Amino acid sequence: MKDYDEVQFHLRLPPDVHEKVKQRAKANGRSINLEIIRTLEQSFFRSGIAQEDSDERVATLISDRVREIAFEIIKKEKTRS
Repeated sequence: MKDYDEVQFHLRLPPDVHEKVKQRAKANGRSINLEIIRTLEQSFFRSGIAQEDSDERVATLISDRVREIAFEIIKKEKTRS
């Protein structure tokens, strides 16, 4: 049994938007689905729509940003080699 419920739906994206999401997901080490979920959650958090569980959301945002920075550093180090 899952700890949470999921709703599935089909999403149509313009090819360029799909490519951007795909690239961002790869850079963040996430699936496209998780990247879309994170992006939506962040947009809700920024707009003040989803205030419940704000500590968890802040921790997630910080964790995501730290991960992004780590990937940037790794990329830079690889290009130096």
